[in-house]
Amino acid sequence: MRLVALGLFVFLTAIGIATFIESIHGVQAAKILIYNALWFTVLLVYLSIAMIVNIINYKMWQREKIALLSFHVAFLIIMLGAAITRYTGYEGLAVIREGTAVDYIYTSDPKLLVSISDPKEPKVLAYPAWMSDWSVVNNSFDHEIEHGSKSIRIAYKSFISNAIDTIEFDKSIPDAVLDVVVGQMKSNYLEPGDKLMAGTMPLSFGTPSTDGITLKMIGEKTMLKTGVELRMLPMTMMMEARKTGAPIPDSAYKNIPKNTWVEANVKTLYQSGSNQFVLKNVFYHARKARLKAKMKNQGSDYLTVDVSSGNDKNADNEETAPRVAGSGTQALELIDREALGKGGRNTVGVGTYMYA
Repeated sequence: MRLVALGLFVFLTAIGIATFIESIHGVQAAKILIYNALWFTVLLVYLSIAMIVNIINYKMWQREKIALLSFHVAFLIIMLGAAITRYTGYEGLAVIREGTAVDYIYTSDPKLLVSISDPKEPKVLAYPAWMSDWSVVNNSFDHEIEHGSKSIRIAYKSFISNAIDTIEFDKSIPDAVLDVVVGQMKSNYLEPGDKLMAGTMPLSFGTPSTDGITLKMIGEKTMLKTGVELRMLPMTMMMEARKTGAPIPDSAYKNIPKNTWVEANVKTLYQSGSNQFVLKNVFYHARKARLKAKMKNQGSDYLTVDVSSGNDKNADNEETAPRVAGSGTQALELIDREALGKGGRNTVGVGTYMYA
């Protein structure tokens, strides 16, 4: 009886601590360390067996011990229900619009979703991915996938929750960050080594691009070299034309010579056929950073993994899969390198694993 009392004390203490962990470090940390931990399962099994033994040893079916029997039976029923839910049930969200029917739900369990795009043998795999950026939690995993004659390895690198993308400023930082606008007037922030597609035209910062635009910094000057036909128009002239409604004449544009370094101007439209971009701003002594948000439930979760295939273990295979806060699902898409040719980063997207 004393051991049962001790077990109940440990059980109540554990779920009390789990409440504080959940409040401070999130639901996933509490589940990893307590609710889904092996030691907690062993504790519950021990308590259940001990309850049954006590019922038999103390003959609790006798009339004067009905109160004790009720407590023990209630506990056993709760444990049985919890076991059935955990090992045979699943939790999720079913989105059913009026007048429609669905045969799937969005699982509430976080998954690392791996999609291999291969026309001959497409494959989609899902791995449990309970994660926390609390240093006490060990997030490590190493998955090996056999695909055809190849072996693909996906290993854990880092994880940060409630993270926001920002720009960090420091006089000691020698680099700059470019604010480039493409498409629907959306800012894209480039640091040395980054690449961006302006429509179908590659735009790179710090690395040469023979079939697109290359940008680099010389001191505090932003330099541009184009490998395609390119012309420029100051945004002030475009704004004036929009006010008057008059079309912009071709004579207002200035052609930029190919394969020659020229100074790039901010708040200027650069156009090549139907592709265009605007260099909106340049942030000096800056770099992009992904930092934990100060407010809870702000930002997104980011899982970074190392992806390698065979002997290919270069840095280009490092991928970061963003996870929308609350959905708890990462998606990582692997593209068949034989189909794409050599080099380049693999495609990473955000998706939701669907239980069907």
